[in-house]
Amino acid sequence: MKCESTMASPEHGGSVFTGSRIFQFWTHLREQMAPVPVLNRAIAGTVTQDMLNRIGQLVLRYQPRIVVYYCGSNDISACEDAGPIIERTKRYVRVLHESLPNTFFFYTAIQKAPEKRAR
Repeated sequence: MKCESTMASPEHGGSVFTGSRIFQFWTHLREQMAPVPVLNRAIAGTVTQDMLNRIGQLVLRYQPRIVVYYCGSNDISACEDAGPIIERTKRYVRVLHESLPNTFFFYTAIQKAPEKRAR
């Protein structure tokens, strides 16, 4: 009989970091989050609608215990108002919790890049 580990892994039950460029290029994420098992599923250039469209592929399939999300700055760069960005982020959280009700969601605030302050 084969015994299976109940330990979380990056591929199942661990933490998924998702969103845009800031997370994709976090080169030492695994080392800096150790011993928490992490999987980086961020994609540069994405907007909140992309994250919503790809939640199944990038997050739900891994059944993470924790999701850390950074997205929205590219929406702002495209001159979008805050209201629709917030609404898509709320829908993302609803979809996540409908599928994985025990998963913790952490939202990382959009960085105040000097070139985006006016927006």
